[in-house]
Amino acid sequence: MAHHTVFAAQPMTRFIHFLRKKITGRAVTTDAVTTRKVERERWSASELAHSVPPGHAVVSLTTVRGAHTPPVLVDLRG
Repeated sequence: MAHHTVFAAQPMTRFIHFLRKKITGRAVTTDAVTTRKVERERWSASELAHSVPPGHAVVSLTTVRGAHTPPVLVDLRG
């Protein structure tokens, strides 16, 4: 979330912004939201089995209500 000061090009709008700033004591701003899409990498069972180091396991848990946790690499050697 970001707040940006508004710069008006029209003289009347500029005057209204000036008047508003004098009354409120704050500049006229607009809010901007930046989002990004993140894709999770998926592995096949074969890729996963061959890439896990010896003595380790990959664990992914699900609650009874269906909430998932991301996969975690667990060291089984203690």
